[in-house]
Amino acid sequence: MPESAFSRKFLQDIKRVNKTLEAYNNDPGREKNIHDIRVAIRRLYAIFSLLPKKARKPYRGKIEKYVKLLKANSKARDCDIIAGRLLIIGAPTMADLENKKKNEIARAVRITRSLGKLPLRLVGAPDEKRLAKMINKLVGKIEISLPLVLSDERRITELHKLRRDLRKLRYILGLAKAGNKRIVMKKLAQSAGTEIKLKELQN
Repeated sequence: MPESAFSRKFLQDIKRVNKTLEAYNNDPGREKNIHDIRVAIRRLYAIFSLLPKKARKPYRGKIEKYVKLLKANSKARDCDIIAGRLLIIGAPTMADLENKKKNEIARAVRITRSLGKLPLRLVGAPDEKRLAKMINKLVGKIEISLPLVLSDERRITELHKLRRDLRKLRYILGLAKAGNKRIVMKKLAQSAGTEIKLKELQN
């Protein structure tokens, strides 16, 4: 993989994280800010995971802190989702739910105090072999779990893992060659039993 293409993508994702973190710090309780910082961190972490071990080392400690922030905000985001669904069915929002969100946000804010902006530093790039290995690994996991979830909606654990793998694959495929993308989508279409866009399949 050309280093310049990967570096541009990596720096783009760092800028996105820094921008969304600033918005989050200004208003950590806002639903959009919680959503945006989670998406930004996930995108960055997916690309970061492609780097060889030696290239990841200078960033590892910092990235791990951002992953902790992601996990803390995931629980706050869950509260927003549940509250939204209660609103749809006309049920009142539970006070316990609001308190839970406040507690999770407070925990997330404590984490942000130890975070600074990620440095805009150029890094090496993974080779095509490593990229292909990561894609094949994710596709293999998806091919196993997708039919299971489609046949039984009660498989909640498998569903959660499937969505996570689909999301990561979608981010990583942005770096793959067009021909490789078509091969991947053909495999997934066979597993799903129909042709469908990756994001739609994730949703």
